[in-house]
Amino acid sequence: MTRRSPVRSRQDRLHMAGLMRSVRASMKRILLTGMSGVGKSTVISQLEAKGYKAIDVDDLAWSEWADSVDGEGPSPLHQGKDWVWREGRIQSLATEDVDVLIVSGCASNQARFHEQFDYIVLLSAPAAVMVERGIEKATSTANIRRRLPAVCISRKQSSRG
Repeated sequence: MTRRSPVRSRQDRLHMAGLMRSVRASMKRILLTGMSGVGKSTVISQLEAKGYKAIDVDDLAWSEWADSVDGEGPSPLHQGKDWVWREGRIQSLATEDVDVLIVSGCASNQARFHEQFDYIVLLSAPAAVMVERGIEKATSTANIRRRLPAVCISRKQSSRG
C-alpha cells in the first residue's frame, strides 16, 4: 500500500503555504491535532525536515496511559485508561523560547493546553482512510468506527468555545 500525503489538493497546499508564511511573521505556537490516522505524524515530520521546531507528542516521552475518568479506554488493550499528555513536559514545551513551535498530538487532556497555542489545526481524513491507517497501526477497526462521530463532535465543540 502506498502512503497518501495528508495535503492532497493544490488548494490545500496553497493554504498550508500561506499558513506557514503567516507563522514565520512572528513567534507562534501551533497545535496539529486530530484522530489517529489523519496524518499528524506525516505532517509533523515534513515540517521538522523543513527546519521547524516540530514535535510529535504522541509518544511515551510526552504522553502516558492514565486511569480513565469514565472507566473506558480507546481499545481492548487499554480498558480503563486514557492517553494523556504529561502535563509538566507539555507545559515546559509550550513555554520554550523559539520563534515557531509546532506540536502534534491528540490526548484526552489536551484542552487544558489550548490557550497556550496561537493556532489549533484540526486535521481530518475520510473515515475509510482513517480505518485503513488504523489497521496499519494495529488499532481496532471497530473501535475507530465507534469513536469517529464522538471525537469529531467533541473537537468541533471545543474549537468553538
